[in-house]
Amino acid sequence: MRKIRLWLTRNKHRFIELTSFVLFCCFYFTRMDKEGNKNKPNGTVESEYIRRVMNSDEIDSAFSLVDQEDWNLTYAKFKRLFKVFPFSIFITAKKDTGEVVAVVSAIPGKCGSYIIGNLVVKLDHQSRGLGKAMLQHVLKGLQDTSSDFCAILTAVPGTCEFYRKIGFQDVGPSHDVNYVRVDREAVRKACLEHDTQDVMISKYTPDMFQALNDYDKDARGYDCAMYLSVMMNCSDEILLATSKSSGQVVGFTAGVDQPSLLLVDGLYADTDGIALQLYSALLDVYPETQDTKIQEIKPRNFLSQFGDILPNSHQYTRMAVGHASPVCLDKLYVVCDCDYCE
Repeated sequence: MRKIRLWLTRNKHRFIELTSFVLFCCFYFTRMDKEGNKNKPNGTVESEYIRRVMNSDEIDSAFSLVDQEDWNLTYAKFKRLFKVFPFSIFITAKKDTGEVVAVVSAIPGKCGSYIIGNLVVKLDHQSRGLGKAMLQHVLKGLQDTSSDFCAILTAVPGTCEFYRKIGFQDVGPSHDVNYVRVDREAVRKACLEHDTQDVMISKYTPDMFQALNDYDKDARGYDCAMYLSVMMNCSDEILLATSKSSGQVVGFTAGVDQPSLLLVDGLYADTDGIALQLYSALLDVYPETQDTKIQEIKPRNFLSQFGDILPNSHQYTRMAVGHASPVCLDKLYVVCDCDYCE
């Protein structure tokens, strides 16, 4: 009993987060059971489909829908999200064949808030209201779990009106998805202009997780250890910046090697100079790669200035329903898979 009380004292926020999520699952499954027993007229769209939590044997078919979009979510991360948050990915499937035709995720963030993402409906099943119905159903389950409920998403171009009709509002800040043809020499020169002699860049190892999590918690403003563990397990390269004098973490970044492209999947740093050092070190890991993809918060389009922004870049809009609070931006340079919550 004493050990339990000690654990609760040290992990109060995580306990509340998990409790809220368990309650959500209970509400969700109860509602799914009730809706499944309703008599619906034959021949309606609703009678053809079923909405439920994704099963492990549906990971491949669900990801095949998400993979058609130009997003940061990799197959490895999708599988890991399902493993860490097994009741956070929902699908719509054909009742007669079991074919997965739509998917959406609701990942827990700060206590009472959820990050909505990966809403995709298969092309030949669109214009039937499946995406709207599934998202409304998930939101209703989330609202029943917490008085401080908030659902946050980043809308891709052309979808804002769809989300507004469901109740989402623009809350900002928006962020730019920039494809950059990097000027490596400009990055190196800029690094020299900043005093970072006390900073050491090293590769991440699992024994560094606690120190990294402490830094990430301070940078985000809440404990996100479970999501951070997903990121650490699914990136090709993870670099930490530490202070030589204090030994404390002062920044980190992650990279995913994609065909002809380096995806910078998150970058947090205490200063511009440290952010540049991390970016430069990550570029050095992939010397042959010319282009990078970086998602930058609108007030801080910093790293994209060191190169030419390519035409396929675009902007996402941050939207929310419920009690959204300001985002902690002080140390955020590159968004990790639309993960910034509160």
